[in-house]
Amino acid sequence: MQNQPFPEIGKARKRLTSPLFLARNRQVLRAGGLVHLKTDSPLLYEYTLEQIAEHKLPVHEQSGNMYTDLVRRVPPKEQVVPNIRTRYEEMWLAEGRTIHYVRFGM
Repeated sequence: MQNQPFPEIGKARKRLTSPLFLARNRQVLRAGGLVHLKTDSPLLYEYTLEQIAEHKLPVHEQSGNMYTDLVRRVPPKEQVVPNIRTRYEEMWLAEGRTIHYVRFGM
């Protein structure tokens, strides 16, 4: 599990969608602002969905495999985030990993 972002339960507060980071996002985003999260980690993806539900945040889009699900469902003009790939994402895709995606509001 060394590829997982802070897999230990005690380190969950360091995850990008922990309550601490959600509070920080609320401070810097405008009302109605959106957070886009792409990850190869099923652990981070599931944790994020749990935090979204717990904090009653609106989910605008989610996919357990964005390159098979999302690209088919979303009109091309709204596919900005799927079209942006980081160096790490390119490496993950080359390794055959699945990329999970969630877009939610604050």
